[in-house]
Amino acid sequence: MQVLMAFTTGLIFGLGLLLSGMTDPAKVIGFLDIAGTWNPSLAFVMGGAILIAAIAFHFAKIHPKALLGDVMRLPTVGASH
Repeated sequence: MQVLMAFTTGLIFGLGLLLSGMTDPAKVIGFLDIAGTWNPSLAFVMGGAILIAAIAFHFAKIHPKALLGDVMRLPTVGASH
């Protein structure tokens, strides 16, 4: 089941990259070219990704187990390896 979920997650991520245009090298270079003809459209894509990640981390903090039953392992502040 975990392999299927990993595949599904990767597929959704890849489709998101395609739909947002982040696979178009010209668009990415335009976003990175701040001093030239800057294209800020990918900033909205990154903002959406940050919002989704913030929601996911909030869910992970308040639930001790993942949807498939694994224990949530989140980094802690100042944790050393």
